[in-house]
Amino acid sequence: MTVRVAEGIAYEVRVDDSAAATWAAERCPSGPDRQFGDCEAIEGVVVQERAGETTVLAVAVDLTVTTREGVSAVTVVVPVVG
Repeated sequence: MTVRVAEGIAYEVRVDDSAAATWAAERCPSGPDRQFGDCEAIEGVVVQERAGETTVLAVAVDLTVTTREGVSAVTVVVPVVG
């Protein structure tokens, strides 16, 4: 978790392992014809073994912004490898 306060605004960023696992389940190929290893969600990061090396595929975070007017929150999954 990261919290930063500037000019009366609080920003919070947390990893979202559940969103990462969902992204992996929906987007990583499965079955006998896939070319790489299984995808795995670890602390909000989707990784996969490719050619003997771990490759980061995506990162999932929950972003929360708190101001005097209220709270806004969103979950974002950022693909790293296309």
